[in-house]
Amino acid sequence: MSGNSLTRRSRGEQAQPLTAIAEDVDSISDPMAVNYAHGEALYSREEPMIANQAALNLMARRDLARLSSTNEYIEIELPLNAEAQKGMVIRVNGGDISDVRDHVFRIEYVNHTIQTQTISGSRTDIGAVYLRTEAPA
Repeated sequence: MSGNSLTRRSRGEQAQPLTAIAEDVDSISDPMAVNYAHGEALYSREEPMIANQAALNLMARRDLARLSSTNEYIEIELPLNAEAQKGMVIRVNGGDISDVRDHVFRIEYVNHTIQTQTISGSRTDIGAVYLRTEAPA
């Protein structure tokens, strides 16, 4: 299945409606884009177990990347890195098992989790899309 416009719906902790929409705008409207789909390919799904807007947003972005035939998406959990931010370009060191060693990605999602009892339990979660161009070494 492929898609370029994905909607996820759920209910929050107070039963309020939650909606997350992820779109690959170039694949919808730019005929020169590598992944141009000649229009909109919709995909929608209910997620009854997700009660948090940020988690639903992440799921929508991650699933859109997986549905796209041209995107490769990775998720990384690492020790707290407060410098990580959306839009940064990173090169993966390691990742041999996933075959992403030395691949270049653009960060699309960052979430910092701070453990107040111990800083060693704090972490940064990153979601990133593969870039087909080389970043500076």
